[in-house]
Amino acid sequence: MKKPKNYYGLAFDNCKKGYNKKYLKSKEGKKELKKCKKRFKKYRKHYKKHGWDPTETWNLDQTIANFVLPRLVYFRKNLHGHPGDLTEKEWKEILDKIIKSMKSASKGYEDVDYDEKEWEKIQEGFKLFGKYFSNLWD
Repeated sequence: MKKPKNYYGLAFDNCKKGYNKKYLKSKEGKKELKKCKKRFKKYRKHYKKHGWDPTETWNLDQTIANFVLPRLVYFRKNLHGHPGDLTEKEWKEILDKIIKSMKSASKGYEDVDYDEKEWEKIQEGFKLFGKYFSNLWD
């Protein structure tokens, strides 16, 4: 089965990815690969039933950001209006802050060392996303 477009779980990934060939040929590696395939089969079954698999919740913030980010970028480039209490310029600035925060979340936070000021800006973008969520329509 082919991995669906806009899908962020592991059910359709290659079990061999991330393992070296020498390890996979070993007894321990073959055992691990068998467990991996069984687990991924379970995830695919869950996906078929529910439309998502449990691995998407391991880093749910990253999964949501990966889904939302390209749509926000498109939305920002193709604006046809703005909230009544904002100018178009203010609305674009808000969307830019939200997009920047989603880009950070889509990459994950583990490998990035943010200083306090950067982290506050990222959090501000998330707060703006919540505040203006109902204004994300065109």
